[in-house]
Amino acid sequence: MKQVVQNYQTGELNAAEIPMPQTRPSSVLVRTLYSAISAGTEKTKVDVAKMSLWQKARSRPDLVKKVLQKAKREGWFSTLQFVRKKLGEPIPLGYSLVGIVEEVGDWVDGIQVGDTVACAGAGFANHAEYNAVPHRLAVKVPPGTPLDQAAFTTLGAIALQGVRQADPKMGERFVVLGMGLLGQMTARLLKACGCFVLATDLDPWKLEQADKNDMETALGNDPHLEAKAEAWTRGRGADGVLITASTSANGLMEQAGLLCREKGRVVVVGNVGTQFPRDIYYQKELDIRLSRSYGPGRYDPFYEELGLDYPAGYVRFTEQRNMEAFLDLLASRRIDLTPLITHRFAFEKSEAAFALLNGTETPYLGILLEYKTPPRPPAPPKARLVAPAQTREPLQIGLIGMGNYAASQLLPNLKKIPAVRIEAIATASGLKGQATPEAVLHSETIGTIFIVTRHDSHAEYVVSGLRQNKNVFVEKPLCLSLEEFAAIREEYQNSKGLLCVGFNRRFAPQIQKIKSLFPDGAKHIIYRINAGKLKADHWLHIPEIGGGRLLGEGCHFIDLAGYLAASPIRKVFAIGFDQEFHVTLECANGALASILYLAAGDPSLEKEYLEVHGEGKSAVLDDFQKEKGQSGLLQAFIAACRQGDRKSAPIAAEAIWNTTLATLACRQSLGKGRPILVDA
Repeated sequence: MKQVVQNYQTGELNAAEIPMPQTRPSSVLVRTLYSAISAGTEKTKVDVAKMSLWQKARSRPDLVKKVLQKAKREGWFSTLQFVRKKLGEPIPLGYSLVGIVEEVGDWVDGIQVGDTVACAGAGFANHAEYNAVPHRLAVKVPPGTPLDQAAFTTLGAIALQGVRQADPKMGERFVVLGMGLLGQMTARLLKACGCFVLATDLDPWKLEQADKNDMETALGNDPHLEAKAEAWTRGRGADGVLITASTSANGLMEQAGLLCREKGRVVVVGNVGTQFPRDIYYQKELDIRLSRSYGPGRYDPFYEELGLDYPAGYVRFTEQRNMEAFLDLLASRRIDLTPLITHRFAFEKSEAAFALLNGTETPYLGILLEYKTPPRPPAPPKARLVAPAQTREPLQIGLIGMGNYAASQLLPNLKKIPAVRIEAIATASGLKGQATPEAVLHSETIGTIFIVTRHDSHAEYVVSGLRQNKNVFVEKPLCLSLEEFAAIREEYQNSKGLLCVGFNRRFAPQIQKIKSLFPDGAKHIIYRINAGKLKADHWLHIPEIGGGRLLGEGCHFIDLAGYLAASPIRKVFAIGFDQEFHVTLECANGALASILYLAAGDPSLEKEYLEVHGEGKSAVLDDFQKEKGQSGLLQAFIAACRQGDRKSAPIAAEAIWNTTLATLACRQSLGKGRPILVDA
């Protein structure tokens, strides 16, 4: 299939051929009929991508700060590699479309194959022939709704949320500053509420479009605008002002304050400077309200990605219900977007459509891409089971997942190993890959797979890979539950493939040196990890997706403790909570390990500090250098794949089982507040 993408480094834009996206349990696969181009949001993305590196840095000082922090923590070479990788990644465009449902995830209710749906969300509702969209961002289109207008539902929900924030009453008078597509829709919604609208913009052509809908209009730079608004409101001032323009300047906030009556409402919908003159707002005691995108639920991964709805009795209009309401207005003809759709392009001409955004000669409002994509063909039959291809040269590898770790660590280190060929890369979205996960798993030529996806899919792909008798390398953790663990261990016993988990710290040169000092195992281990705080909405915090930091990251350090002790872990005790915890481990040989995982530490403090004691000797590791063992682990795993002997595996299966069970026991201990025995 094809998708419109932009190179963030060069600004080049094209329709690229990419694999079909994967349907997740809480998503639907949609064949696109129409997608809408946002003249505001998408033009901004396109403009930024075309800037020089210096201009990009000036426009995003927040990102520059993060880069400097990363350089201080990890060094300039690693940071520059990371920045180059990020700049070279293709950026998807689009966030509003209408299409036909081709596939439905297991967790989805209320949507069936064949339904026509309007979809929203940057990174989900892309300008692409097919899209996998979370079902909370997909809404069934009522019968009789013009499908070309339904493609603008996302923008309609943004406008509707802004109107809700303004809390309009019938007969009130509102000024809308900025009459681009979003402003035009906002003004029409206010009129549908029984309100009177004064539309302003710097562009006379846009005001003409508003005038055709029987609105009062005025140029935004008219020196008599305040007097005109005063007369139009019978000397009272506007009940509210909605700012739907896009500018970094603060002038519109001042203008809004001047146009409002006492105790009026100023609603910021567009991306504008928000510094306001205190005297004006103080003397009138104005309310300043910001409108967050499509409505409640936006940017909440529990709502958008897991599909956990907000009760209608407490949150009447979520982003999904805002989309439904806007579609109902279209279906009932209370809102008509026909005059606002100024340009239509075939999807194949998408480059010409985006070129329109950069021109100055042709005015535009709503720009529509039209698709002629045929229905999805039936899935090909799955390949037969094959013996692992570990003896073939070159060793053919498939990757499932392409996140930061895969790009910055896995790929560079694999490329250093002779006679290894990366045959295919698969991703859930399809954007960064060249194949689907199913194609990699069932390939007859790929004998070794690397799984570097989000944690919730690890167990599924591991089981599928082992079932196909493939060698499987999975980035930590192995799984998120005892049920998943049991399924993996059972499949491993019936498989001919090797299994390895990315516990790379065992193979770091510093750790190998410490290990050599304690051939019979250390007796006491003290390990402090200054991990840093993650954002509250980071996917790792979602139990169903990331498993939390204890399962998702803590397993690394639990594994290293067991390795240095040279003994399986038999009892654990964990206190704290998922962001910060203290774990005590007791091994079968009596060795003890204490692991303190911090999120609130000073970022300038070293990330990892390790003390190892025993046999009258002590060793201290004051943070890792650049090499944390990734290269050594991968070389050992590839060598084992070539030998095809499980005895040569870099990490024994029994050690993988013990680390996984100990980590799951730590989570249980954290919840119950008592020590937990680890199953043998």
